[in-house]
Amino acid sequence: MTLTTPLADDAAIFEYSYTRGTGTYTLSGAWGGCFPFSAEYPSGGTITYRVTDGSANTEIGTGVYDPTAKTLTRATIIVSTNGGAAVNWSRRTRLLVHALAAIAGGGG
Repeated sequence: MTLTTPLADDAAIFEYSYTRGTGTYTLSGAWGGCFPFSAEYPSGGTITYRVTDGSANTEIGTGVYDPTAKTLTRATIIVSTNGGAAVNWSRRTRLLVHALAAIAGGGG
């Protein structure tokens, strides 16, 4: 499935990431006024997430959160602006990662 329009930001659990490529997201701390993933999710918990670069690229999927390593490992891409595949994030891109309520087919 391909996403053509980014969804509205609707959750209070947001973290920044400067991750490049299509691998695991390294989380860099909570966005101003919001909570980090560690405030809500246990280690090894599967999360439905949304990542955006604030421009044309968005990815929604499920991933496994590791609070010790401060990472979110992609498990399944549900929808993206990259034809339904993992978005290949370019370097120096500040990403905004946030948890979403479970959506149909998305786990979480």
